[in-house]
Amino acid sequence: SGEQVVMSVLAAGGLVDVANLSDAAILDVLPLAQKVGRPVITTRGSARAVRSRPGSLADWELHGIAASGGVIGLSLDRDLIGDGRSADLTDLLRQVDHILRIAGPDSLALASGFETGAIPLASVASASRFPKLAASLSAHGLSSEQIRKLMGGNALRVLCAPKISELLRRDAEAGR
Repeated sequence: SGEQVVMSVLAAGGLVDVANLSDAAILDVLPLAQKVGRPVITTRGSARAVRSRPGSLADWELHGIAASGGVIGLSLDRDLIGDGRSADLTDLLRQVDHILRIAGPDSLALASGFETGAIPLASVASASRFPKLAASLSAHGLSSEQIRKLMGGNALRVLCAPKISELLRRDAEAGR
């Protein structure tokens, strides 16, 4: 069953990505992750309260991912966060503001989607434009610590934590 697969992944230290799952499936996954104390992630999403599109998350889902210790990868896809070609940095900032308000600063990361074929906002069409994005986030009122977390710190915390924990455990067992 799906529950057995999710529990096996979580028990093995893996992460469950709820990107593009139905609300019902996310409702099933969150308590399973909570039961074993593992984070849930979404590698591509947005806030439904800001723009309702397939792949967007309801506030309860954003909160649930945050409560699990997971991370919400905010898509830069212009169709997911805004109105396609007319989407701009303002749409992204509205998404950032809402997700920060619901999930907090430790749960949000940018998810470029460059590898998926998604079409990003023109202002962030390549990683070379991320320094300007960071400056825009700063001008918008985010602290340097919030920007660091958003630009990769939160994702690294969740993605690397199992490996770091394993290395620390091995060092402790070896008496180092």
